[in-house]
Amino acid sequence: MTLLVLAIVFIAAALLVLALYVAVNRRRLTEAQEARARLRALRNGPAGHADIVHDRHRSSMPLFDDLLQGLPGIAHLDALLPRAALPWSVGELLLGWALGVALAVAVGQIWGRTVGAVAVLLAALAPALYLRHRVRHRAARLEAQLPEAIDMIVNAIRAGFSLPAAMQFVAEELPAPMGTEFVRLAEEQRLGVDLRDALVGFEHRVGGIDAKLFVTAILVQRESGGSLSEVLLGLAGVVRDRVVLRDRVAVLTAEPRASAQVLGVLPIVCFGALLLLDPTFVQPMLEPGLGRGLLAYAALSVVVGYLLLSRIARIAY
Repeated sequence: MTLLVLAIVFIAAALLVLALYVAVNRRRLTEAQEARARLRALRNGPAGHADIVHDRHRSSMPLFDDLLQGLPGIAHLDALLPRAALPWSVGELLLGWALGVALAVAVGQIWGRTVGAVAVLLAALAPALYLRHRVRHRAARLEAQLPEAIDMIVNAIRAGFSLPAAMQFVAEELPAPMGTEFVRLAEEQRLGVDLRDALVGFEHRVGGIDAKLFVTAILVQRESGGSLSEVLLGLAGVVRDRVVLRDRVAVLTAEPRASAQVLGVLPIVCFGALLLLDPTFVQPMLEPGLGRGLLAYAALSVVVGYLLLSRIARIAY
């Protein structure tokens, strides 16, 4: 057991030193990696296909970037980070997760095995839950902005603009996050990316059924013909109806969601109040043995209860 603790502490210290080194030298490492990429391209010569789409590096250090390229599930995680609007790379996220788990193990060594097991479980689940929350929050904002973006495209097409020009108009006028996605879509079009590939990438970044309907409508119209403005106008009505339905569902499920938040915070507030008012009353819960075990069980129960209540209040529409 002592060797395991020492090994975990050593790994945590090494990861901390590595994180500090990357944070201090991040700009220099990125410039060096870009310089190596340019030299590699010059060495390969002008022959070959030039990729105009920017590659996402999963770590600012080439060694870890190559290592993460072959790990399963990394591509899915790398696709979720832009959808969550997080400026982190996969390497930074995994590094923070590892440091959190190591800190939880250190807490377990101080407070006991039961508390340590609960702390490790919470530290392991916290990044995934936070990432999922950010993805859902940004998806809701994108869904609310999509009808306005479609209306802008319809008005621009009826005014005589082409579809790429209409998308550029949306990119200039609509705020983030939808405006940011249309900026990238317009830039890919300007650089020569095929419209189908650009729209498929837009769908993957935005996510959701509404974006899939939008992309499908444009691609089907390009294959079969017809009035694109009429198709998009009908789609805008469908998307608006879905937004209204989502808001109605949010109102109907407001009570269980509020109950989950109140019941999740209430035990922490009560414990803190008792600790301030009468520390001797809760002192047995802080002592090694049964008290800390019950405290860890209570913390785990609060988290599980919050997740269950939140899941019950989540309705697919």
